[in-house]
Amino acid sequence: MISPVHNATDVQGIGPMYRSVDGGRIFRLWDGRDFGGQMCRLQPCVRDTFLPENAGTTKLAFHDGHVSELDRGSRYVAS
Repeated sequence: MISPVHNATDVQGIGPMYRSVDGGRIFRLWDGRDFGGQMCRLQPCVRDTFLPENAGTTKLAFHDGHVSELDRGSRYVAS
């Protein structure tokens, strides 16, 4: 008995792609929003080979759903 053989050659997705040029500024603009009452700390790290000056990290704190920027890390050029 020979089982069927197939190879996946492609996976596609269609939709808008948004770009932020200043990740920390987005959260400052959303200062009054409630992110579901969550409490956590987050440190997103962006590597941007198209705009290296956009790369870097931002430390964020969510307290009762409201976000504040703790620290903007040094920027680096992605390799």
